[in-house]
Amino acid sequence: MSHEFRTPLNSILALSGLLLERADGELTGEQEKQVGFIRSGAEALLELVNDLLDLAKIEAGKVEVQPVEFEISNLFSALRGMLRPLLISRTVHLVFDEPSGIPALYGDEGKLSQILRNFISNALKFTERGVIRVSASLNKADQTVTFAVADTGPGIAKEDQPRIFEEFIQLDNPAQRNIKGTGLGLPLCRKLATLLEGRIDLVSALGTGSAFSVTVPIHYTSMLPLITESREDLVQPEDARAPVLVLEDVDATRLLYENFLRESPFRLVGATSLREARAAMRQLRPQAIILDILLRGEDTWSWLAELKSTNETRDIPVVVITSVEDERKGLTMGADAYCVKPVGRERFLSVLHNVTRGGESSSERLPETAIKQETEQIALRVVVIDDEPAARYVIKRLLKGHPCVFDEAENGADGVRLIRRTLPDLVFLDLQMPDLSGYDVLKQIKADPVTRAIPIAIVTSALISEQERLELQPQTCAIINKSDLSLDGIGHLLGAVLLQDGSPVTA
Repeated sequence: MSHEFRTPLNSILALSGLLLERADGELTGEQEKQVGFIRSGAEALLELVNDLLDLAKIEAGKVEVQPVEFEISNLFSALRGMLRPLLISRTVHLVFDEPSGIPALYGDEGKLSQILRNFISNALKFTERGVIRVSASLNKADQTVTFAVADTGPGIAKEDQPRIFEEFIQLDNPAQRNIKGTGLGLPLCRKLATLLEGRIDLVSALGTGSAFSVTVPIHYTSMLPLITESREDLVQPEDARAPVLVLEDVDATRLLYENFLRESPFRLVGATSLREARAAMRQLRPQAIILDILLRGEDTWSWLAELKSTNETRDIPVVVITSVEDERKGLTMGADAYCVKPVGRERFLSVLHNVTRGGESSSERLPETAIKQETEQIALRVVVIDDEPAARYVIKRLLKGHPCVFDEAENGADGVRLIRRTLPDLVFLDLQMPDLSGYDVLKQIKADPVTRAIPIAIVTSALISEQERLELQPQTCAIINKSDLSLDGIGHLLGAVLLQDGSPVTA
């Protein structure tokens, strides 16, 4: 049922996003407020649906733990930024204690963050005045770390404490009557903690506040930590060109860089996480490193500092290419060049050439319209295959400002015929369709020598497992969730297609 639940919600989010991005003109102040309410309501409902589906998946044994190496200080920094908008009361202070003496953790940072976000948001709901303190402590004896969220709220009676971990249970108290909720957050947190080989504890009493804590091992042991080292794109011994390690988790952007390097003295060595990047570094010494700052569930500031403070790696040029506009911090931490996305081919190769030949460190800041300006005279033929009219409409409106010839199909069979007839430059493909699924469409297109080279971007409401993602990545140029569709994302994807083989592709 996940597709049926998520599809209409993602349509609401995508359409409201179009309006808020002024894709079809300005809004009045009242219209913006109304669309904002619609979007916030859809986000709240999607959060509820996701909680329900997460619980169902855990109970069915279908949730995967995706461990990465991460620093607690970075986790706290991300939580502080995410939860700051919820802190609307001047009588409540949210405090994160700086972790000290705790090594980097290897575990599922996303699921741990989900648990802590739930603890903190609950504390913000029920604490009218005082302090909410978030802390982490090392347990050396059993090599675990305990994360605690302590508040000065009303507290929970001892007899009620077991009940709050039951699904759909909410306590009957004066504060609760004014606060909406579903009673799914804490049960989900307990199940997630068990998946992470940890546990949840609660210390509370009426009138003294509550302290929720989750204890997890420093190193998650139920999965081999170096499983990604066997990826074929980490080492390519048959290519004699100088290796450039590219740490970038967006498929379309990594493909774009690979196309930039195709006729250059460099070859791309891809990594999508810090663990993959470290594995690649153990196998080769790259000529340079292209570094994105924000990855899924982690950032790379600490690795940049580590690279530039270690004797073995400090001489390797590092070019930061990211959406984070903090050039001063990047250069201070040792980056040899700092660029803000999007980056065109000439700038990319120029910066890489400068840093690898020992030239002066450079800083390049490109306007957000760079890719569009480079390709504004080129027409792309785009096909969208999706059984949802709203999804096709959203993609068409996002393409409105780009030079595209647009075709659409409402089912997989028609989509295959349309692709074979028009031979488009790019296909947007939904995975879940009633007659012929996106997987089947992809299989047919890639099996045909005439169409197999056509770039295909997956646009879906479904939650893609890590195994499915690994299987789809070699056959696609991007995998996008429908709720994440945006003008910038479409622009980057079109840029990757337009600049493939180092030169524009004309329709």
